[in-house]
Amino acid sequence: MTIDAVVVGITCATSGGIAELLLALQRHDGIFQLLGRVGVGFSEAERFELASRLQPLAVQSSYLAAARSGVLFQFLRPEVVIEVKCNDLLAVRSSGEPVRRMALGYNPEDAGAHCGWQPIRPMSAVSMINAVFRRIREDKTVGPDSTGMRQVTDLVPVEIDGEAQCAQLPRSTVIKREVFSKDMAAGLCVRKLVAWKTNKENVDPLYPPYVVFFTDFTPGRLEPLKTQVRVASTMEKINSLAETWLAEKITRGWNRRGISDTEQRISPLSLPASCSNGNNFRLNLEISFARTPSVNFHVAVRRIRAMSHAGNFTIENNDKGHGPKGQPGYYTLAFEQNKLVENIRRIENLYRLIFKWKGAEFLVNDDPLGYHDFQSVINTINDIAACWRRQRRYNGGVANKGGVANKGTLCKKSLIYSCNNTICLI
Repeated sequence: MTIDAVVVGITCATSGGIAELLLALQRHDGIFQLLGRVGVGFSEAERFELASRLQPLAVQSSYLAAARSGVLFQFLRPEVVIEVKCNDLLAVRSSGEPVRRMALGYNPEDAGAHCGWQPIRPMSAVSMINAVFRRIREDKTVGPDSTGMRQVTDLVPVEIDGEAQCAQLPRSTVIKREVFSKDMAAGLCVRKLVAWKTNKENVDPLYPPYVVFFTDFTPGRLEPLKTQVRVASTMEKINSLAETWLAEKITRGWNRRGISDTEQRISPLSLPASCSNGNNFRLNLEISFARTPSVNFHVAVRRIRAMSHAGNFTIENNDKGHGPKGQPGYYTLAFEQNKLVENIRRIENLYRLIFKWKGAEFLVNDDPLGYHDFQSVINTINDIAACWRRQRRYNGGVANKGGVANKGTLCKKSLIYSCNNTICLI
């Protein structure tokens, strides 16, 4: 079967020709319903011809869509019609749920600030099976009669949603953002994750409760930009996905980058309730681990010894478990509160090395924490350290590294932690 569809988006290959086209059909009310993507069936000449023809049609879009490569489509004015062939059309997913795709409204460029593409809401649609490009339809113009939804609704039963109207959806909430960089011979490498709560799962079942997006950019690699999206039903599961990725991807040589004031304001505070007791603030952090057959055990010992000046460091002899009896087997470091900021990167490096060990334990104010909760504490101290560094720059190189920030300072605006007076530096 063949379908005449409107080209609404394009991605290009490194050679300069097109890589994929994003297609849509037009509903009777003028709204465009996304149909899918096509990336095969083009000759090399057609790829370059389409690229030169379509790229000048670029317009703005407040809706983002990604190609199979992870690259975002450049949206276009809906002027070009192509014919695609597919083996079948599906209106229902294997789960029994109807196929739903985003419906988009288009305002021409003379519409001022509102020109370009605007998302309406996901609506019932179809999926093309094995779509292949056939030709450009020079004889067709964009419209409900020539590029309309009836081409597919006459072939498969599609649930009619009625008029396309914008749905008022709750805003998502960012719950975690981590950015790391590393200088290599080929250039600056960046790895980033962003996790958020959609707050939309009760409005539209197509939205998952939690999403995490991973980015890995390495110049000089055959595929420089790699991305991955994972979803989860609970906060615990999304944290687990994030921490597993961090443990695998962030190794020696990667440096954590600071975050902006805006991102700090939307980040949830992640210190346990035991840190705040009336007018007092207390954060006693303790890390301990037992001897283990891990090849990284001696690395962990070196790292904890390197921080022994930052608190009370003790070693207990081994009475059971791995290793010779009577030899050092259990290492504990209880940090002084005013040494946390200056040692946070070393603490984080040690934590990432040992957090999966059965003999590792992490305490805050004598309460054991799971590794997700402990990571939240580390993230908060990292934010405090970033705040302290900014305050030092603004104050001409002088910052109160161990005390309480004055009211009205930059630290207060960051909302990292507050308890009566603003406590930004612990």
